[in-house]
Amino acid sequence: MNFIHEDDVIRCARMLQWSDERMRARTDPVILWAWKESYRDKMLMEFSVAWYSKDYFEARKDAFQDTSHASYYSKFGLSPKDIKTEHVLVKGKA
Repeated sequence: MNFIHEDDVIRCARMLQWSDERMRARTDPVILWAWKESYRDKMLMEFSVAWYSKDYFEARKDAFQDTSHASYYSKFGLSPKDIKTEHVLVKGKA
C-alpha cells in the first residue's frame, strides 16, 4: 500500500497491530491464517499473510475487498482498489 501522508502510514500500522492482537485473543482454537511480516519503506507498507489451509485460502483470499475491510482502509485514505496483492504458494516442510 502506498500512502501520501505519514499519519496514514502510522494509522495503517496501528490497524495491523490491532488486528493481530484481536486474532491472538480469540478463544477459537482454529485460526487458519496469520499475519507474517510487515515492512515499511518510506510511504510504502507491505505485509504478508500465511494461510494454513488451501481451501480456506481459496474461499477467503479476496476478503480484503469486502465492505468491512473497505471501512478500515478508508481510515487511512485508501480503498480496496488501492491494495495490490500477490499470491505465492510456498511449500513447507512435511
